[in-house]
Amino acid sequence: MNKIKILILILICFKLQGQNDSITIWSQKIKDSSTDFDKANLNASLSHAYLNKNIDSSKALLKTAQTLFPASKTYQTQKENLLKVKILNLEGDILVKIGRLSDAEKIYYDLLTQYQHFLTINQKAYCLLQMGVINDYQSDAEAGVKYYDKAKRIYDSINDKKGTSECLNNMAVIFYKQGETDKAIEYLENALKLRRGISTKSELADLIENLGSM
Repeated sequence: MNKIKILILILICFKLQGQNDSITIWSQKIKDSSTDFDKANLNASLSHAYLNKNIDSSKALLKTAQTLFPASKTYQTQKENLLKVKILNLEGDILVKIGRLSDAEKIYYDLLTQYQHFLTINQKAYCLLQMGVINDYQSDAEAGVKYYDKAKRIYDSINDKKGTSECLNNMAVIFYKQGETDKAIEYLENALKLRRGISTKSELADLIENLGSM
């Protein structure tokens, strides 16, 4: 396996770490919740935890959250609008996963415009990251890189190494597709350096050894 494929696989594995723990925690919290608001919030969190593991479960949990707390309604309080943003963001994630890119793009655009006052800086970066993903899938590499770069600048400003790493990784894949192999490797190595600070040295060493033998 060549160097660039090994780097990509390492970064994918890091992205999937910790999801099982999240599912256990949110499942227990749902059992203990009492109000519709809390149940909607927790179902949305659990839906997100299932996003990369079981898309059908993720969709079902999102539907429960939307039934308990319809995003189509107008809400007055900051707390309510923050949950609305969370549910809309999750809907966009699922739409990307199932290939409904135009619908997902509209949601992220609305979040970045109509609901920008309710977005945290991290959520704004994430919406830009997802817009990059959508444009990349739609074969608009130039727009994809621009969105990834905008997201990266925000992640850099808040020292979010995981977010910066994901942007670098996604840009590297585009460069690789365009035949810019050296540039792709440079971006992937920088992404991996950031991920190394999040994961333990033993995990990294084991993963590199396993991938190197493939």
